[in-house]
Amino acid sequence: MQTVPEASNAAARLLEIATRNADELVEDAKNEADRIVGAARTKAERVESEAKTKADRMEADARQRSQMLDSETAERRQQMFGDLEKERDKLNSDVETLRQFEREYRSRLKTYFTQQLEALANGSETQAPVDSGNAPKRLRSVLGDDEN
Repeated sequence: MQTVPEASNAAARLLEIATRNADELVEDAKNEADRIVGAARTKAERVESEAKTKADRMEADARQRSQMLDSETAERRQQMFGDLEKERDKLNSDVETLRQFEREYRSRLKTYFTQQLEALANGSETQAPVDSGNAPKRLRSVLGDDEN
């Protein structure tokens, strides 16, 4: 480069080459950035889709377990109520049996005491005969007439 115009031309070409290289580098950088952003979006969409699928599956599993527990609870409750009703019926039956026993016992005891009073009222000086067949078992055992 001997002259100023040649140097000026050389500088202009060098500037043009540098500008073109800078533009290419900027374009390449933009393309690389777009590619990276696109890949990141694709990956984000995939991760989001997988997360939604997993969440839906977990929710379905939780609902299924909840329904199973509800069903099991209802079954157990029904069984417990059935058992309680059976126990109540048995207790009612036992109470009725005891009431019947009480009525019979009172009746036999009344009969026995009536007989004893009649024997005393008749002026019997000896001990009134004990009718072991009519006397209640507990009373017979107290009087010493129990055959067992």
